[in-house]
Amino acid sequence: LGLGGRLPQIAQNLRQRHTGELAFITYLLNVAGAGARLFTTLQELDDPIALAAVVLSLGLNLVIVAQILLLGGTPKKAANKAA
Repeated sequence: LGLGGRLPQIAQNLRQRHTGELAFITYLLNVAGAGARLFTTLQELDDPIALAAVVLSLGLNLVIVAQILLLGGTPKKAANKAA
């Protein structure tokens, strides 16, 4: 489910060269949650498929956080048109 939502978002951010109105704190909390799931998975499970899913989720969320930091939000042209 996360893969289906994150990959199109990452691709759209790259095409548009900005992240629009994505909330940094939301994705930062997603990264923190995925980090906690990774720790728990490493401690409690011996399942490489579950571990791969958690690592993939963490990685995709990190990519979106990096895009928010590097690409920024809505470009000034679009922001001025909306106002």
